[in-house]
Amino acid sequence: MKQILDVNYTIWLSEVKTRLRSVQGKAALAVNSLVIEFYWDLGKSIAEKENVWGSKLVEQVAKDLQAEFPEMKGLSTSNLKYCKRFYLFYQSAIGQQPVDQLNKKSDELTVQQAVAQIPWGHNILIFTKSKSVEVETEFALRDINKPMGVSEFQLTEILPENLKSSLPSIEEIENELKKLE
Repeated sequence: MKQILDVNYTIWLSEVKTRLRSVQGKAALAVNSLVIEFYWDLGKSIAEKENVWGSKLVEQVAKDLQAEFPEMKGLSTSNLKYCKRFYLFYQSAIGQQPVDQLNKKSDELTVQQAVAQIPWGHNILIFTKSKSVEVETEFALRDINKPMGVSEFQLTEILPENLKSSLPSIEEIENELKKLE
């Protein structure tokens, strides 16, 4: 094939690459949202079924799911326990609706929108470190759509005094994320 060195080709190719990256990002967000919804439903189901089948349910389900889906991550006993904690933590704020339902309050994200947009590991950090959905979690999720770039110093300076001790430090977040890998 003839090599194309035309400037217009270079510009067009750059635009194609940009669109492809955008589609990849949107696909990743869609997959993440579906996984979070699945974890919500699984956590709800586990919470309900433990009352029927007992406290060993999580271990048995983890074992059975790992046997059926050996290539999948996220089916460990500890992650299934996180699914249950996730559901129990947010059930009062989100109610019985699925996590991915998008109820808008003006232009702000609701809790259920925000939890579906962030990675599972970040959700784990929020619901394991926060004492309440109403204050700490809403603060952590408040500006989820704003670009990153605020320094740690700036963030701790604007953080309300009553939240400074209850949210994890950057080091704690990094350590938790390393554990999840």
